[in-house]
Amino acid sequence: MIKRIIVSVPSLFFVAPLFANDLAFPGFTGVLRTPTAEIAPKGRYSYQFNNYNDLGTKDDKHYNHVFTVGIGSNFELGGRLTDWYNDDRVVVSGGYARSGKDGQLIGKRDLSGNFKFKLPLSNYPGFPDLAVGMTDFAGLAVNFKTAYGVATKQLGAFQFSVGYAKNASSRYKHQRVFSGEFANAKVDLTQNLSLMTDYVSKDISAGFRYKVNTFNKSSVLFQGLTHRENNKWENIVGLSLLLPLSMGKDEILKERKLFTLKKENKDTNKFLAKMRELGFSGVKLGRSPQANIIVFENHLFNHSYIDPFALVFANAYRYLGGDSSFTAVMLKQQVPVFAVKMNMENYVEFIRGKVGSSKLKKSTKAFYVSRHYLNNINWVPSSVTQNKSPINIEMRPELNTAVGTEFGVFDYSLGVTTKLDIPIAEGTNIVASATLPISNTSNFNNGKIFGLRRLAAKVNQVAIQKFTKPTASLSILSGLGYGSVGDDSFIAGESVALWQPEQGNNQVAVRITHMKSIEKNVEDETMALVSYKRNWDDGYNTTGGITYGQYYNKDRGITAAVSRYFGDTELSVYMKGLAKDDLSGGMSISLPLTPRKDRKLGSMVIKGSPSFGYGLETTIKDPAHPTQNRLRYDMLLAPGFENNLNGFYDRLRITPAHFLNNLDRLKEATFSLVK
Repeated sequence: MIKRIIVSVPSLFFVAPLFANDLAFPGFTGVLRTPTAEIAPKGRYSYQFNNYNDLGTKDDKHYNHVFTVGIGSNFELGGRLTDWYNDDRVVVSGGYARSGKDGQLIGKRDLSGNFKFKLPLSNYPGFPDLAVGMTDFAGLAVNFKTAYGVATKQLGAFQFSVGYAKNASSRYKHQRVFSGEFANAKVDLTQNLSLMTDYVSKDISAGFRYKVNTFNKSSVLFQGLTHRENNKWENIVGLSLLLPLSMGKDEILKERKLFTLKKENKDTNKFLAKMRELGFSGVKLGRSPQANIIVFENHLFNHSYIDPFALVFANAYRYLGGDSSFTAVMLKQQVPVFAVKMNMENYVEFIRGKVGSSKLKKSTKAFYVSRHYLNNINWVPSSVTQNKSPINIEMRPELNTAVGTEFGVFDYSLGVTTKLDIPIAEGTNIVASATLPISNTSNFNNGKIFGLRRLAAKVNQVAIQKFTKPTASLSILSGLGYGSVGDDSFIAGESVALWQPEQGNNQVAVRITHMKSIEKNVEDETMALVSYKRNWDDGYNTTGGITYGQYYNKDRGITAAVSRYFGDTELSVYMKGLAKDDLSGGMSISLPLTPRKDRKLGSMVIKGSPSFGYGLETTIKDPAHPTQNRLRYDMLLAPGFENNLNGFYDRLRITPAHFLNNLDRLKEATFSLVK
């Protein structure tokens, strides 16, 4: 929390810290070059570009890209990408290059991961905050691997930390590294300025940090230090960007405490017209012995499945009355999948801020449904002939990268993929996609080291898919069509079954895919995978899952992942294993890369990606090349058709438990979207 202070020495002992939880040069929360026991705030992403050289090498340039993310109140995850080189760096001829081509660069490019855990003991009054952490904790190329423990005490605007670090990279023991005892101190002088000092590796430095608040609760931060190295003064500077992964959605609730939702005269036709205006299809109104029913299918609001529910309930209150309950039933490909029964009196009190989410939760019911749920409904005649499902056109960027290799710090191949989704019957769609390359670095040119992964102009797939729900908790998606993986083409058949019992906390999926090769010199492929996913934590925004079976290339192995949602941004850490000594791991991020409301043109919807994903992966153990950190893009691949149950269920977030524990998101969507 930032508080205003009077700048005088006595007052500094009675104010709260202004700059806690900021990024240090090596890529962890700390002061200058050393860590503190503070953790990055949950859901905040911090990135910094700096010129820190903690190995004392003689290179002319030392550029680092570092980041941290607060995963929870006691855990942060971070990373570092180095690009160190001389001004006259040259191209090596031959040497280690898997393709046998030239092109390696002199210098040090290393992609590494960091983590820090704050001990629960820190919560006791009078105790200093205590934390343990590790830098460069995985991978075969280890340059910065260090384990540390640190204690931090806050006294007003002053902060002091002491700790001990043990460097595990014996290769650099003769050089200056983050190792041995260390200490740091910081004082916040104003809302924008801090002075700092630290001691590590028998070296003392002094520096400052200046912070500027920008848009959407983000901040830009500049910090620098100076210290004496080899009998000369060395300056280190860093420029940081701090932003919330929730993209500011959480702040809307804090800023808009009052919201007026006006009720008009009851008018069914106005409600139906509003639903058409919002781009909903399949809208019907009816009544069963148990409830008033509103059926809809969403196409335009693709950040979260909660957004369309917010619009449906707000307009139901406005045009259909606020003295009864409504059950809103969501369709996917014209098939009922999920329903929410809402008491409208409690709902409007919650939206107006007069009651909390706990009261609304008690009177709200969320549950899975099948097509049988809509049997024996008395439909309002004027609503039965509502608009049909539109054609969906999705455009998303496609990005292949090679990061921190001996050939460059960041090589890429960039393209755009367009997906066409045409509804032809209830639960049946024709889906096609194609990719068009845009640009790439020279190392992705044909014949170069990454040339095989260069994006090419091609049709990726054309398929017909059928979605069914035999029961409320069981979903089945089957497909048949043409597909390609790299340069290989197949005729593929696939069936996926997803079981989500009761509240949806446990999810089990079984997938069978057979791919018949079109080319004679390419073998057929069969994939058989079983997945289990568990949702837990506050708000059911933390998930863990494993997948086991036979993947592409006839690889048999297991993938395990843990994910945390911050608003609609998903951050995941995963590990792949072919055997106990054949492992890789990485981190990925997934977020909506499309407007909050997409565009409808006639019978077509134009949108971006509801869940664009990007990840970085590294080799942890490789029995074939135990001393080389080679790139393994084809390890445990699982290609499939464009439409999948993960997307149908909003990254598997559409569960009763998730909805009931994220009612504040329903309020935020009402504030942001209801006009």
